[in-house]
Amino acid sequence: MSLTPLFSTLTYKSDKPFEIGDDLFKEIKSLPNTKNLTNKISEDLNVLNQYESLKKYCEKHLNYYCKDILKINNEIFITSSWFNYTDKNESHHTHNHPNSIISGVIYFNNNSKICFVRKDEPFCLNLDYFEYNTLNSSTHNMVLNKGELIFFPSKLNHYVPVNDINETRISLSFNTFVKGKINENNIISRLEI
Repeated sequence: MSLTPLFSTLTYKSDKPFEIGDDLFKEIKSLPNTKNLTNKISEDLNVLNQYESLKKYCEKHLNYYCKDILKINNEIFITSSWFNYTDKNESHHTHNHPNSIISGVIYFNNNSKICFVRKDEPFCLNLDYFEYNTLNSSTHNMVLNKGELIFFPSKLNHYVPVNDINETRISLSFNTFVKGKINENNIISRLEI
């Protein structure tokens, strides 16, 4: 027997968390923020420009994910970055990240959850499963801890469930895009950005 998960959606989780000290946590928690649909986001939408070591950490992992795992030849770079603030009884609505290729998130609290949502069911029926796995589930929950970084395709719908603890859940999110020549060997569809 041979099984092949065709066209699977790949997520990446860093093996070594970014070190988040108490001073950094307090500073980020105190930044000006504004209301989002169901939580708050930082007013600055390019926060990584203020945090060089955090930016280098994200770029190092982004480069590894793109070059060594996905084998992308093009240059992928971070275009925007912001902090999310989710107080007790708040959540983060279902969404994806348009105008981005790969999105990333770093969590500043332990036991932070993100839930990915499949757009289409594996079959054209709502079957009953005796056990769920990544091949048949319509959602997938991930629990991440302080300093852990994940990447996922920006088109992937996701949300953050209700925060049920008595502290603000904080995360850093960022988007990416490509620059340079794309599809260089195809005269009709090649593009330079």
